[in-house]
Amino acid sequence: MSKLIYKYLRHDYHLLSKKVLCGLILLLLSACHITPKTIDPVFSYSSYYLWLKTLTQAELMTEIDKQKQFSQSQKDLNSSIKLMLSHSLPSSPIYQPYQAKTMLNQYTISSANFGNEANLAFLLLLKDQLNAQLLLIEKHKLKQQKSLKKIKQQQQEITQLSFQLELLSLKLEQLKEIEKSINQHN
Repeated sequence: MSKLIYKYLRHDYHLLSKKVLCGLILLLLSACHITPKTIDPVFSYSSYYLWLKTLTQAELMTEIDKQKQFSQSQKDLNSSIKLMLSHSLPSSPIYQPYQAKTMLNQYTISSANFGNEANLAFLLLLKDQLNAQLLLIEKHKLKQQKSLKKIKQQQQEITQLSFQLELLSLKLEQLKEIEKSINQHN
């Protein structure tokens, strides 16, 4: 009889362990649900730039002040880039392409840093545009310096010619006086 009880208990134990194992698996599976990978929306710098272009000067100053505060208090890359975009916007009251280029050069340019390839492409395009703009500014300054140098040189020539004209006028007056004196003696 003990063999029969042993066999029965062994069979029950085996059956019980299968049930416990199945229950445990079901419990674990019910606790683990598959969550879809949610993609956080990536901030679009090009959309932000376009939005900046629609603002009035007062609204633009408010936005710039807000980004300056965020950039200084939180050391936030996003706010810093927004501020850089404000420096690169020609209609901005803080328009400074040199400052914008300096700020842009501080960032390691990769899609990982800027959220996606669209932001990377926009910022690379902006960097190229700022480079081209700064090159044009430097060429314009050089031309302006050459023009100022040429104007200064022409002014010196005019001054010299005026002096020579005065000397010649004086000599002509002297010659007229001499001629008058000769005519009187004759």
